Amino acid sequence: RSENLSGGQKRRLEITKSLIHNPRILILDEPTTGLDPLARREVWNYLKFLREKEKMTLLVTTHLLEEAEDCDEIALIDKGQVICEGEPLQLRSALGGDVVTIRATNPRELQDKIAKRFQIPVMALGNDVRIQPKEIVPFLNFLVADCPREFESFNVGKPTLEDLFIEKTGHRFWVEQTPQDKGGKK
Repeated sequence: RSENLSGGQKRRLEITKSLIHNPRILILDEPTTGLDPLARREVWNYLKFLREKEKMTLLVTTHLLEEAEDCDEIALIDKGQVICEGEPLQLRSALGGDVVTIRATNPRELQDKIAKRFQIPVMALGNDVRIQPKEIVPFLNFLVADCPREFESFNVGKPTLEDLFIEKTGHRFWVEQTPQDKGGKK
């Protein structure tokens, strides 16, 4: 009986039921919601198998943008509007070079300091400061030498689909509102 199954087992059962009639196209709405990281990976591995070996077309919605990295094509949607579409690698490549994400103790202050020093756009989102420096080494030297107490950690990487979404919209895809954002008191 399905009510005795865990959330991950129920999700697997739902996917299995959708495959009983051997569809050519499978439409899934957030298929990994509520799953632990290992179960998410297993679901995506199975969906990849269906796509490659069974030649099944998959249409998937997800708010976890890293899950969309392996898709053939994606469309990013914000407030009901398609903001960009294409192959993930092509879309990410359009952003350019390395992205530095800094977990800051005072994001707005660090944002201003970086913008003043490097004269390039800097985005603060929550506790993170995001920047695409023209030259990575001088920027990291500045960060470590001139701002050691102003950040907890930093990460350097190639642009992700989340970076693309932020670039196109100015906000993260999945942002939890604070009571103040909802019109309430802090």
